[in-house]
This record gives sequence, C-alpha cells and structure tokens, in this order.
Amino acid sequence: MKAIILWGAGLVRLQSGEHINTDNLFATHRFRDLLPAVKRIFKEAGWLDNRTSGVQFGTFAEIEELILAFEEIDPISFAFRYPIDRSGNANLPENFHFNVIALGKEAHGMLKMLDGAIAGVYEMFQTMASIQHEVAGEGW
Repeated sequence: MKAIILWGAGLVRLQSGEHINTDNLFATHRFRDLLPAVKRIFKEAGWLDNRTSGVQFGTFAEIEELILAFEEIDPISFAFRYPIDRSGNANLPENFHFNVIALGKEAHGMLKMLDGAIAGVYEMFQTMASIQHEVAGEGW
C-alpha cells in the first residue's frame, strides 16, 4: 500500500493538482491510515469499482473489507510480526488461532491485485510525467 501511495501521490498531483500527504507514510503501520490515500489513487486511476472477471478481489471495497478485518485483530500491525509487545505482554489472546492456509488463499488474490496496482500506478505516473515534460519542453 505504501508503494501505491508513493507513486500514486505523484500521479494524482499530475492529473488533478491534488496533494496527497506522504510526509508520515513510513511512520505508520496502520492500514486504516493508508486506505484513504489508496482509495483516492484508485479513483484517479479509474480502478475504484473495476472488477476483472474470474478474480477474487477486483474492487477497492473488497480489498478494504479484508484489510479492515486484519486491522480488527491487529490494529497497529504488530501482533502477527511480534509475539509480545514492548512491555512483554502477549500481542494476541492466549487461545487465538487461525488457519494460515485459508488466510493465504483469502489474501492471495488481494496481494496479487495490490502488486499489479503498484506496477500500474508506476506506469501511469511515468506516462503522465513524460507527457507533462514534453508539453513543458515545447514552450522553450
């Protein structure tokens, strides 16, 4: 999501003039904090409501739903990375369990889609920047 925001902020700025703040992008691990910028970028790219046939995750709403489900369990994105917090307390309840294979199947489509979005946003940004550069150069 952070890579989408890095390239997408430039794309949004070039296409609409709107500024997406990236100043604190690497200071958060909260998905909820990143979702509004990703949503704005998907809107600018024309992907907000797109669905590709046969793809499990095809719309932003479906991605958002899964991401927010993760955030319900792990709001600051530490529980699945570290077994204990900085005070030595368990990050998850003692009897917490989940099926990692089912999670992998559920998340696979979303991760592939987000990976594709990174490449797509990068290419759109490069194309728009090149066009802007050519237009600016014509006046010289």
